[in-house]
Amino acid sequence: MTEEQVEHKMELLSKISNQEIEVLEKVLQVVRQVKFGYVQITIQDAQVVQIDKMEKYRLNRKQG
Repeated sequence: MTEEQVEHKMELLSKISNQEIEVLEKVLQVVRQVKFGYVQITIQDAQVVQIDKMEKYRLNRKQG
């Protein structure tokens, strides 16, 4: 990673509020829990108000 890229990331991080960091941490935590499925984020008035996860379980069925 170049020095310019590091500076750019540091600038972006400095603009994130503590509340936004908490939301991002929660989203990351939920994403890491899902092996197969999806994570849906509901936003209202530019604020995350809900995080849903849907997991799919794949069953190994032998046909015959």
